[in-house]
Amino acid sequence: MIGLLGVAAQLGTMFLLSWSGVSERLGWGILLLGAIPMILALIFGAWMLRRLNRQRVGVVATLLGGMGFRLTVNPGSVEQNEFGAPISHLLPALGLRTGTAGIQWFGIRGQGPTALRLFEHEFVVGSGKSTQVHHNTVVAWPAGHAELGDPTLAMSPWFALARMSWLMRRTMRDQELKDAEFADLAKDWCVWGDAGTGARFLTPAVRTQLQESPRGEAWYVGAGWVCCAFNGTLTAKNLERFLAHTRDLVALGRR
Repeated sequence: MIGLLGVAAQLGTMFLLSWSGVSERLGWGILLLGAIPMILALIFGAWMLRRLNRQRVGVVATLLGGMGFRLTVNPGSVEQNEFGAPISHLLPALGLRTGTAGIQWFGIRGQGPTALRLFEHEFVVGSGKSTQVHHNTVVAWPAGHAELGDPTLAMSPWFALARMSWLMRRTMRDQELKDAEFADLAKDWCVWGDAGTGARFLTPAVRTQLQESPRGEAWYVGAGWVCCAFNGTLTAKNLERFLAHTRDLVALGRR
């Protein structure tokens, strides 16, 4: 909306300058003056986005604090690296291109190597008009965590599945796992990795729970962890739903 108002103001400014005859004296300088409303709109829009995001993260911090998480907002590089060290080998597989440097906030619940980890990640690709900002929200359970219905599942060979758009799935077609075991998931989910781990993870109860998953949800099992990633940021309300959904699902594993 701010962008559209900026365009409207830019066109209005150009019209007024032309109607008043100022454009004839300014020549090409009219383009610079005409661009000012759009530039101001972009600056205001960026400020508004940052403000809204700070408010969102503030509410998220309050929610997670009440759930027993120790939260760190706007971590420095040292904090990012310390938090991300146990899962640094997972970040490339999760598609988080900038690694630990992209962690925007993180939370830890529990102590030691079995602590639950939750974080939000951001990275940018492209430049100029082709710039795209990618956000991901990730929750990760280490092997042996009490909430895992199958405590040793995380130590299995690597397996992943993701609920993607039709266009994204076309790019993953060559990597998809072609196995009749997962035929019932083929319509909505892309699966790849070890078929044995997939069969172990995807119990009938888990498959039923996955029917409630939104597009953009992905699961990664192996390398010592069970992770769920959502392609986007979440408000406190939706983050609470995300955690409830994922906790219910990991609890359904074969015991």
